[in-house]
Formats: sequence, C-alpha cells, structure tokens
Amino acid sequence: MSVPNHNQAFEEARNEFLASLSPKERAVFTKCPSPDQLVDDVKNLSQGKKDRSWGRRVIASISSLADSLQPYFDTIGTFVSSHPEYAAIVWGAFRLIFQLANNYASFFTKLTKALDRITQTLPQYTDVAKLCAKNPSKRLQSSLVKVYQDLLRFCQAVTRIFAKEDGTAKKAPRIMTSLFWKPFDARFEDLLDDFRFHADLVKVELLLADFTADQLGRETVASNITEINNRLKKAEKARQASDGKSLSDEAKAALEKKLKDQTRTKMYEIQRWIFPPEFAQELERAQDQRESGTTEWLFDEDLVKSWLVCQDSSDPDGKNFGERAIWVQGNPGCGKTVLAASTVEELRLAGKRGGLEPQVFYFFFRAGFSDLCRAIAPLRSFVAQLFHSKNDDQDIIDRFAFIMEEQSSGQLSATRNELLDLLQLSTDHAGGSFFILDGLDECEDPAMVARDLLTLTCDSGVKTIIFSRPNVGCLFKSVPEEQRLNIGRKNGKDIETYVSAKLDEFVDENMLPSDIDTSTLSEHLILGADGMFLWIRLMLNYLNSPALTRRKRAEAIMNVNVPEGLDSIYDRIMHLIDQSNAPEKDLACRVFTWLLHSRRPLATRELQVAVSAITSADPDEEDEFQFPQFVRAVILSCGGLVEAQETYSPSFRTKIQSFQFIHLSVTEYLVAQESTSNTNPGGNIRSQILPSTPDMHIQIANQCLLILSYRLPSQPLSGSLNVDITPSQIHQPFPFVGYCCCHWIDHLGTLDRDYLTKEMFPQLLQNLSKFFALQRTLMAYIQTSYVFRVVPRAELLKKWIDVLLLMRPLVRVDGQIFDKVVDDGQEFARYLTCLDKDWGTELLSSPKSIWEETTAFTSSRLIAQTSATAVTSLIMDAPRSESVSSRYLSKISELSEDGKMVGVLSIWPSKAFEQQAQSSMRPIESMIHLLCTGWVARYELWAVTGEPTCTVDGSIPLDANEIHLQLQRSLWQDDPTWAAGQWRLQFPMAISPNVRIISIIRTVYLFTVTPQQEARMQAVQLPLHFEPYLAAIWPAPPKHSEPQPTRTDSERREGKSSIRDFLRPGGSRHARTRSVSPGRTPLLEPEKTEAKRTRFWSRSFSRSKTPNDLTDSIGSGFGSSRQYRYWISFAGGSFLLFLDHPQDLHDRSHMSPSTIALFKIHTQDALRVTLFAKTKDTICPNIGHLPAPKVLFHPQEPLVSFFFPRANNGPPVVLWAYSQSSMRPLSVYIPSDFVDEAVDNVHFSNCGQYLVIQTNQSSVPEVIPIDSDLLSAHQTTQQQATLSASPSSTALTINPKSGPVLHLPGSSSTTFTPETSITPTGEAVGLSIVHTGTEISIRKWSNDTSGSDKEDVLKLTKLPAWQGLQTSSVAVKRPEDGDGKVKIVLNKSARQWEDMTTEVDMQLPALVSRDASSLMVERREGRRLEG
Repeated sequence: MSVPNHNQAFEEARNEFLASLSPKERAVFTKCPSPDQLVDDVKNLSQGKKDRSWGRRVIASISSLADSLQPYFDTIGTFVSSHPEYAAIVWGAFRLIFQLANNYASFFTKLTKALDRITQTLPQYTDVAKLCAKNPSKRLQSSLVKVYQDLLRFCQAVTRIFAKEDGTAKKAPRIMTSLFWKPFDARFEDLLDDFRFHADLVKVELLLADFTADQLGRETVASNITEINNRLKKAEKARQASDGKSLSDEAKAALEKKLKDQTRTKMYEIQRWIFPPEFAQELERAQDQRESGTTEWLFDEDLVKSWLVCQDSSDPDGKNFGERAIWVQGNPGCGKTVLAASTVEELRLAGKRGGLEPQVFYFFFRAGFSDLCRAIAPLRSFVAQLFHSKNDDQDIIDRFAFIMEEQSSGQLSATRNELLDLLQLSTDHAGGSFFILDGLDECEDPAMVARDLLTLTCDSGVKTIIFSRPNVGCLFKSVPEEQRLNIGRKNGKDIETYVSAKLDEFVDENMLPSDIDTSTLSEHLILGADGMFLWIRLMLNYLNSPALTRRKRAEAIMNVNVPEGLDSIYDRIMHLIDQSNAPEKDLACRVFTWLLHSRRPLATRELQVAVSAITSADPDEEDEFQFPQFVRAVILSCGGLVEAQETYSPSFRTKIQSFQFIHLSVTEYLVAQESTSNTNPGGNIRSQILPSTPDMHIQIANQCLLILSYRLPSQPLSGSLNVDITPSQIHQPFPFVGYCCCHWIDHLGTLDRDYLTKEMFPQLLQNLSKFFALQRTLMAYIQTSYVFRVVPRAELLKKWIDVLLLMRPLVRVDGQIFDKVVDDGQEFARYLTCLDKDWGTELLSSPKSIWEETTAFTSSRLIAQTSATAVTSLIMDAPRSESVSSRYLSKISELSEDGKMVGVLSIWPSKAFEQQAQSSMRPIESMIHLLCTGWVARYELWAVTGEPTCTVDGSIPLDANEIHLQLQRSLWQDDPTWAAGQWRLQFPMAISPNVRIISIIRTVYLFTVTPQQEARMQAVQLPLHFEPYLAAIWPAPPKHSEPQPTRTDSERREGKSSIRDFLRPGGSRHARTRSVSPGRTPLLEPEKTEAKRTRFWSRSFSRSKTPNDLTDSIGSGFGSSRQYRYWISFAGGSFLLFLDHPQDLHDRSHMSPSTIALFKIHTQDALRVTLFAKTKDTICPNIGHLPAPKVLFHPQEPLVSFFFPRANNGPPVVLWAYSQSSMRPLSVYIPSDFVDEAVDNVHFSNCGQYLVIQTNQSSVPEVIPIDSDLLSAHQTTQQQATLSASPSSTALTINPKSGPVLHLPGSSSTTFTPETSITPTGEAVGLSIVHTGTEISIRKWSNDTSGSDKEDVLKLTKLPAWQGLQTSSVAVKRPEDGDGKVKIVLNKSARQWEDMTTEVDMQLPALVSRDASSLMVERREGRRLEG
C-alpha cells in the first residue's frame, strides 16, 4: 500500500473528528504536541487542584495511556509522513474530553476508568517499529490505521456525551460505521474487542518475524501463530456480523431487532440504576385536593413574576441562591403542598403558551414514608423525569450508559455525585429548567438537599422554588430575605372559596338548619382558620360526626370567635373521641398506636388484622373489631384525623389502600401530648385515650408474635414445594403476616431496659417462647421474610437477647421461661446469621428453598430438618499437638473409583510457621530451620458406603528440606509495600483414583495393608532430572530408608499394627530426607553450611515479594526474572502427569514452554516411578490462579487429554499423542477470554472419536471430533460399527417414573461418569454432571446438525455459599440396591496460592445423600448460537 493512501486514511479520520465538534468545542480544541503537554494541561484543571491525591491517580492513568500510545505513533511514523501532526490530533482530542469533563467529578472518574481499560487492551507496539522499518505486511499497516480511527471515534463519542444541552440543533452523529445504532457501552465494548483483535494480529506479526531456527522453537511459534490466527478469524467474522454490511436482508432485520431489544434492555437497566422513589403519586394526590379556582394568587405575586424572567447568575461562592430561587414559607396546614402541585402544572402550561418547552422537575417529601424522606430522593426523581422526557435522545442514552457502566464502586444504583453531574450536563439551559420542591422540612437532611439545589442552580437558566415551613435553618442562610414569600393570609380568597363550597354541600345534605345564614358561618370558619386549610378540613371533619345534630353543628361554628390554631381543633376532636362508646374509643386507640409506631404504612386489611384481638389459631375467630365497613369505622372513630389513600407500596410492588394521619402535625401533636402527660399525668386528653409509648411498643410486639404463632401456616406458603409465591399472594390469604415477619424483630429491638419492668412484658416473653417452639412456623417465617426481600435482623435480635440477659434480676417472669427465651433467642440469631451467609442469595431468588435441602446443609435444633437430604462433613478434629499448626494450610479430597472410600489429604505446618505467617513479619535467618521443621501431612480414609465413618487417620512427617525447597520455589508476600503482607505459596499434592497413592510436592506415597492388617507405606521421589533446567531446579533425590508407620509398644512386640492406628499424629518421625545437589552438603546441617544456608535463605525470604517479583538461587538457567509453578495429577490408576510453568516476569505477554511428563507408577514388588513420555509445549498463560489439571486417557488409543478445571480464561484443553515423540500436544479447545469462559469437564465419547467439553458458558457441551490421524484405521472401523449400533433413543435416558432413575446401558460402575454417544445421523446424546457453584445436576442433553439443543435436567442438590465450594469438584454415586439414595461427594480442591491467614472452610469434603424420589426432571429446549 502506498504512502499517500495511508495519509489519506489518517486525514479522513482526523477530518471526521473535527467535523463532529460544535463551534464552541472547535474554539476550545487545539492540537497537543506531546503526552507530556497533555499531562501538564490536565494537572491545571480545577478537578486536579481540588483533590491532589485524586489528581495523581488521574495523571497516572493518562501517563499509562501515553506510554502505550507513544510506541504506536513511533511505529506509524515509519511509513506515514506528517505523523507528528496525527499524534497531536489524538493528544488534543484527549485533552478536549478532559476539559469538557472537568466540571463533573463522577464523569471525570469514569473517563479515567475507560482510559485504563483502553490501555489494558491496546496492542503492545514496543517492537513493532523495527518490524515496520523493514517491510510491514499490508494487514499490519491496515491495523495501524484502524487503531487511529478507533481512538478518534472514541474521543468523538465521549465529546458528544460531555456536550451540554444548549437548545441548539444537534448534528447527526457520525460515530459508528455500523448500519445500526448501539448504546455507548455496547460500542465501547466493540472498540475494546477491536483493540484485542489488533493485539492478536501484532502478536502474529512479531512471532512470524521472530521465527527461530531450532526445531522446537519453530514448532512452538507455529502453534502460537495457529492459535492466534484462529482467534483472528473468529473475531473478524464477529466484527463483520455486527457491522451488518455483509448480511442478507433477513439477517439485517434480525440484527436490527436484536439491537433494538438491546437498547430497550439498556433503557430498563438505566431506569433501575436511577432507582427513583414513587414520586408521581404525591403530585397526583395534591392535585386531587385542589379546589377549582384556588392557588391562582401565587403567580400574581411580584416576586414570582420577577423570578420567572430573571437572568441573574447565582452567587459565585455557591452558598447563596441569589434571585433564581424562591422560598415559599407557610405554617403547618396552610396548603403549601397543593400550592406546589399547582406550580408544577402552571409552569408546564406557561412554557407551552410561550412556545418553549421548559424542563419542570418536582419532588414532594412525605414524612412517614422512608423512600420519600431521604435526601437523595429528589435527585433520583429529577433524573428519572429527565430520562423519561428524553429517552428517545441517543446522546442522553449514551451519557447514562457511560456513567453507569464505567463504575468504580460496584454500587448497583446511582450515587449522589453521578446524579448531580447527569442533571447539570443534561438539563436544557436555553429552554429553562425549573426545580420544584415541597416539604423540605420533612426531609431527613434538608441541608444536603439545599447544597444539591445550589449546585444545580449554578448554571444560568436553572431556577428553583421551595415550599416548606419556616423552620428550615439552611434556607435562612442560602435564600436571600427578599426571595422569601410568606403565605400568611395571602390564601384568604382560596380558603373563602373552599369554605363556601363545603358549606353548600352541608346544606344540600341537610346537615345544617335550613334557615342558617351560611355567609355568617363562613366568616366564623375563616376567622378560626387563620390562613390554615388544614384547620378548615379538620373542622369540617369534626362537623361531619354523626354524634352532632344540625343545631349543634351550627353552634360549634358560631362559637369560633378567635383564631384557634391546630392544637385547639385537635383537642376538640380528641374530646369527641373520648366521649364515644367503648368499642369506638378502643378502635381509635389501636389505630393511633399502629399509625404512630408502624415501620411502614399499613394496607387496610393489614390494619384490620393489627387492631384485632388474636387469642387462638382459629382464623374465623369472632371479635369485636371485625367491622363490616372497616374504612368508614376507622375514619369516624378517629374523628377524621385518619384518612385512607391509594399509595404505592414497595413491599407489594403495587398500589394499595392504606391509612395515614391526615397531616404531619397530627403526629407532632400526639407526640407533644405524650411529653406533657409524662410531666403532668392526667393533665391532657391524650393520656385518657392512648397508653404510654412503652406500653404501645409492647402491645405491637405482642401482636406481631401472636400473628406469627397463630396465623402463619406451618407449611410452604404456596402449599407446594415446587412453587414460589409473591408478596401479594401472601397478602390475600394471610394479611398482616408479611409485616409481622419483616418487622417483629424491629419492634422487639425498641424494648430497652426501661421496658422490662412493665406489667405486659412477662406476657411478651411467654409469646416469644411459644413462637420459638414452632419449628415449621419458624421456617414459614423465614420464607415470608425473603419473599418480601427483607433479611431477618439477626444482629438486632442477638443484641436484644444480650440486654435481656443482663437485666435478668428486674424481669418478673418464671425462670424456666426466661432461660428458654434466652437460649432459643441466641440459637435463632446464630442460625439466621449462618442461613443468610450460606443461602442468602438463593433465598432471595427462591424463598421456598428453606423447605428443601437448605436445612440439611445449615441446621438448627429450632428448625425442622428435611428428611429428603442428609449432609455429613467428612471432618476430623485438628491434630492435638503443640508443635503442629492449629489449622491446615492446604487440603484436597477424592472419591475412590469404586465409590467406597473418600481420601482426604491435608498439610499441617509447624506451629512456628503458623505464628510467623499470621504475624506476616519477615523471617530472620535463625528461624529457617524452625519454620521448615515439624510439618505433617494428614491422610484420612472415610468409608461412605453406609453411614460415613473415618476408618484411617494417619500423619506423615514431611522432610524439612523438601519444605524448604517448596518455600523457596513459591513463597511470596501479597503486599510488598508494607511488612505485614500475607505469606502465600503453592503446595502441589494429589490423590490417586484408588486413594491408595498420594503425591506431596515431588514425593509419591503408596499405602498397603498386609493380610495381617498391618499398615505399610512406601515413598519415592519423582525422577525430575530428564531436562537440564529441571536438574537445576530439583536437587537429586537422596538415598534413604523406606518410612515405616508408627506402632504402639505392644504392637512392636507383636510385630503388627492396626490399619485404624497407622501413622497417628504424634508418633515417631521419618528419618530426615536430605535433598542434596551433586557435590553439595546437605542444606540443613548448621555446623557445616551456615553461610551457604544464610545466603540461600536471604535471597529467598529476606525481602517481601509478589508473584511478579520472585527470586531463585538454584542453577544458572533459572534466575530472578522468572517464576516457577508446577502441578502433579494422577492419570488413571497407574500414571502421573507432571506439568510445570516457568514464567518470564519481565515479559508477561510471552508464554514460556512447559515441560509435560507422564510417569508410570509400579506397585508390584516395591514402589517405583519411571518416566513414560515427555514433551515441551506452550500451555499455560501468564495468569495468577491455575488449579491442578485433570487428566484422562483415551479408552483405546495412546492419547491423553488434560485441562485446568474452572480456570477463567485459562489454558486450552490439550490432547497429547504421547506415543509419538514427534507429535506436539494439540490445543483442541481454547476458552474465550471475552466472556470469562472456563472448562468444567472433559470426557471422550463412547466411540472414542470425539472429545466432549463442558464449559461454564453453555449447558450443552461442545463435541469436537478427534483428528483421524490420531486414530488407527482398525479402531476407526470398529468405532463406526459401535456408533451405528447406538441409536439415540436408547443410548441414555432419565426416567422420572417412581422417582428419576439413571439408565446407563452396560455400565457397572457405582460412580457416575459423563458419557456421550454419536448417532449415525450425527446427533450427539450424552449425560453430564454440571456443577455451577450453586447447584449440581445431571443433564441428559442432545444436539443435532440443525443446531437444536435439548436437555433433561435432573437437579441433584442446591449448594450453600460455603467457602471453597465454588472451586470444589463433584463425584456422584448411583443409588445402591434397596437404598434409593443418590450420594454426592463434594470434594475439597486446593487453592492456587495457600496461606495461613485466610479463613479456611470447615465443611469440605462433604457427603450429600438425597432421596431419589425427591428429585425432579426439567425439560429445556433451545438453539445454539453460532460464532
């Protein structure tokens, strides 16, 4: 390709970016000559000056990007003229977007996070410049051009995100070349995919240029090239498909529909992320209360008129609203909320009349509603209104997607700063924006809301009007006095209009004398109201009482001769309640109690149950509170102080009818009256109607416990174990049960020590004791709590029980009941804590799980245990030795191939090592011998055919030199910047399928039992000296005697030992095995090798280290620039696979070849290990965490496959023809690094012609044919005959009749192994064990050539969130004859890096036993997604 053409491509990219800028942005944009200049300019931005530590992080991010891009610009300079100008355009573009983002802190942070991701995915161009100087390939040159275009298009897209709304017409976006629009986050991921594509292409070009001369190097490079080329082909295919240009019309339509669905999904995710409260209902409620012809006076006020047209900017210091804000003040009940609702409507209409479309945002605070009291609620509501009004604006969607997706905190909802930045950036300043806020005095933090409004009104065109009482202190400081409007008696005409209309209704309904002069009555009422709508409303409610005659109503009005105030009308109403009959007065008392102290608004049916008297379990129990017209009865009995409203309930996720006090002032009146009655008992009317606050709290707690004990069913709430239930479905048959389940602990927690001496408290303890005794009711309570998505407050229950225990002498209750409540309460709090830790996520997803296997894994004496599942942890007590650590370092387990035994192997360091590792201090030289001496391996054998029993528990003293060698290989500190970094190390070990052979570090142990039941153990080290560099890494094995098991004195005399007692902890030790290199003295001989040992240790341990900075001292071929890891895995019963990974730490992109060796284990006469086959290949990527590989042999051919289970983005699945020395291992499946794919399991098909690979990204496995060159002709013919004889209808079945039964024709094994058959038509049918980390299942699957998938899923068990369970392996035993139990062994897997500070799990390994009849089969069908 000629140079001019390249210049043209760069010119077009530059011109496209410049053309996308607005005139204002063009005026700001200038070229930036260098990244150093970019850094200097960003340092001078205001954001960096405000917070220097934050500014340093941003500068570090920019510097990293500059370091990655500088070699790129050096590269394009080798074949493109004027390259400094092109680089200056890119640096200038990045400077522009930082300048635009400067005023928005959260956007600024997200931008740096986006740049970090670009830096991580950009190709490494360090060595590409030399390559381009010679003769670069056309595809490399094209790639360099495309990277330039992508960088500018990213800047172009971000520029549009930061462009303020100014009311001008927008240019059509020219961001993507794709035919279809995508949200920014999707386009950004496409951009990163493009960078990954270019990175792979660069790797191929460098590998081709560096094609080495030796045979091994050529094959390794060729393998890498083939692997990357395959990825490039897939990526190119995906890019073409997403672009849409090469698709057919049908495919384009499908893609367009997919992208539209993707956009709708993104919009839904944005709305969830904003997380607004139900703000609209408050506006509608206030609008409904407005009387026609009222509130018009507000916009006739001179202050409001000048506010509407003012152009003044806010106070520069951000502490004063200036002229662009009005504070409308008014006393309680003067109609502020209705006035605010009228303002919203008037501003919307005025804008339309004037030809403008101003943005009007509103929020109404509401006391008693937690979602409507929070300080952040207005911002969430404003942003939700903004997004709703502009959800068809692609730039707005991009803006929201950008800040939502590039989160650094991981929070699921928007933060305060993010909401503020979105509002500032997205409000239309030319058309005008209005923020209307009502009830600021009812907010939990008015000062924060005022600060947020000040931030929003800093820009011109944004105005605010606030309605509240005059007691909001922060507004006195921020709103000038001339901008305050006191309602006072300005609403007089509105009150007159309202009163006249209501009196006319009274006359029409014959509630007043016919000869009465309503104008005179109106004058008295207006005088008494003194500007308060609420007073009028309450007075009219009082007059509406059926206890008053027409004449008494008129007299009551005529007696109002002075302004009364709210307290007087409240007193009048309370006296009316006190004079009512006993049932009505009692009902009012109970209603007031619940409205004052309930944790959320109660639905009408909930309140009806709450005020009822519960004395038995009979739901049809009659009592005096079952009113036929409950709503009317409540309103009348409470004297109109209570009203029923339609409100949105977050608990039921729908609108409900609920009761509230008609005004916040009612609550304030009752609370103030309580304080008065405490100082002057009997001195006010409240004390004659309501009990004291402590008594009310005890009443509420008692009622909740009675409801739970007598109304909560002791069974699954849906009536079925298979069906979940919703809050509304619970509410219908069991009203108020949901509230009691969610809040009984809250009410209990309010009862502090001052409440314990109350007369009603002993009854509360009796009810609590009764509740704790109902095992199945407690399970229903737990289910209900999680249905309502409320996690039981175990910590509050425990705290209350602790207080109760301390106050034991003051509680007048039977001692037996008291002790039972304390014991049961502590146990229940403990159980709720463990339950949420183990099952919280599952219970929130499916609350009915509490009736399933949950109680088997997490049990309590208070909870009924499921009979269908039993769980036994195969755990023994820690060794009782003062010289051994108190916890294990590493542990693994394995089920034997015959399914009878489970082997458990654990490593227990010395006490000295534990103490030093947990202190995280760096060791001193004199501690070397102590740290490496006294380590013990513990090996347990558990019989699992019947009741799990530990039959063998033995210890093996470990060679101190071997421990020293392993520490030197892998010990590092996880934080080198401080002395207390955790010690971490790799500790390879393995258990053979027959559980008779184990491997620790590099030593293989064989356990046998003589006919006389004597335990024998043989040990031998692996011969790891077949490669020069391995001989340097691994010292030659010494000559030593065979270790013998420990026996008691009597057994020594008798010449025998019991298998149950062999190798008991604390027995005699092995003779020390010395690892000695040729010509060297033993490492652990202080009198001879102190100097050498000190040097050896100091290079290994005297400084803190990380995986990226490890040192080594053995041999010249392995130095401080490399890290060494290795794994050992058993293959079948008599083979062992060794795989290592020397990693170059200076070049993490370079994958070093690994040594792969297959050893044969001989056990006939004496234990021997011989090298069977070996090779070298590039297998392991340079990632930090890799488990031990799993190995499987081909059933007929000399082939072995191995993979790293559950390693995200891990190494490929490898197939190795070990009998052919010239054949390199083949990478048959490479996990995708785009979706964090990991391989879960691999097996050969029954015919032997396919490799079946199960990943975590698909339920149906990948079936990959094995290259025919690896299969013999005779075997292929035989396999074809076998294949034609395996019809899919009978190959594998799951039969759900009489409980699911597994049928595997011809299989006699007691353990389940995955199997796959291929039919003559090409359909694959198989059974697989799938372990998702949260569930274990057996799946019968099939896929045909048309791409259709089918699954029958047999769910074996759900899993708790136990530590280590995600990485555990699973083995399944078939039901034994007459047993009917499916047994699942949860095997413990070792971690890649072990330590002595991270908490270890105390549950694994475990045996899960399930009744086969309780299992269920689920049918799933679908189509595979190609590509």
